[in-house]
Amino acid sequence: DVEVASCGCSSSDSTSDEKSPLKLGKVRATKRKGCDGCGNASQKESPLQPITTSTFELFKVGIGPSSSHTVGPLVACRNFVKDLVAEGLLHKVAQVKVELCGSLALTGIGHYTNKAVVLGLHGISPAEVDTSSVESFLEKVANMGKLEIGFGGDEPGDANGFREISFDETRDIILSAEELPLHPNGMICQAFDEQDQELKQVTYYSIGGGFIMTEAQMLDTAPKATLVDMPFPFSSMSELVDICRRENLSVSAVMRRNEEARRSPEEVDAGLRKIWQVMEECVDRGLAKDKAGMALPGPLGITR
Repeated sequence: DVEVASCGCSSSDSTSDEKSPLKLGKVRATKRKGCDGCGNASQKESPLQPITTSTFELFKVGIGPSSSHTVGPLVACRNFVKDLVAEGLLHKVAQVKVELCGSLALTGIGHYTNKAVVLGLHGISPAEVDTSSVESFLEKVANMGKLEIGFGGDEPGDANGFREISFDETRDIILSAEELPLHPNGMICQAFDEQDQELKQVTYYSIGGGFIMTEAQMLDTAPKATLVDMPFPFSSMSELVDICRRENLSVSAVMRRNEEARRSPEEVDAGLRKIWQVMEECVDRGLAKDKAGMALPGPLGITR
């Protein structure tokens, strides 16, 4: 049964079972006060948090082909080695294993998830990936059976360091079709010492758009503090439309004002120009005449 809320102009709440017109089984209809479409149906207010996602979190520069299956796993593995560095464990690491679960395993090879794992463990951020040298780097790792793992730092003062370990993709990247309990795109990162004792284990979920969460973050139901004091906070599209009407601003103008609560107008302009530049360069590479007849990346061998 599928529970469907409907406004049945009833004076009191009631429920009824009726056959679906599509003959898909019973639909459980919950009748509420008011009439359908009149806006008088009683509804519970959703405890939504203000949307604070930045433009530069949505438009990420990174390796493709997938944000959830390529960028997300890369970021997860990079965060894992970053934490190993920050916790003073890197010098003890002799082996790292990454188990890709559910969808990350079933479609991972086609989405280059395995390659993203290697790049992330090497400490490369999505925006730093040089697509022209990825294959040669991965080939070198495979031939040598060694991988330099670590983190170089994002900001001045960040803990940083690297360590070369034995690495065999067929041994150290495990594909498991079984999904983890919280999301189809789950992965488990483990680090071991010379005695094969586990030093650290973290479960990550790639939740879409290149965003990742640890298992602890997924299970944390406490309201998240809003770190950015935005001039026009909203938690739904209807609230955003109301703001636009009240302030006589376009959607883009509201978002621009909110973005400038995080960074200066000059930084916003520079960031947007960078994103547009990367988009144009990507299109130019795809349309380059000297690549006509060459095979596209991937196992299908489709030519340009």
